[in-house]
Amino acid sequence: MRLLQLMAGASHGGAETFFVDLALALGRAGVVQHIVTRPAADRVARLTAAGLAVTPARFGGWWDWPTRRRIART
Repeated sequence: MRLLQLMAGASHGGAETFFVDLALALGRAGVVQHIVTRPAADRVARLTAAGLAVTPARFGGWWDWPTRRRIART
């Protein structure tokens, strides 16, 4: 199974912590995933240290074309 995960939340919080924990657990279970997330340094560092593919994106709203392109390319 391949999985694309998106996290457009804040730098820190409950949902963001759960997201990272879930991604790490799925990675340990062998699920191939690609993560698109806001560029929160600690989140990106934890995910990439676990060997997960991460693409940082702004998630700046409806007219944020660079984020749309990044998602489309993953």
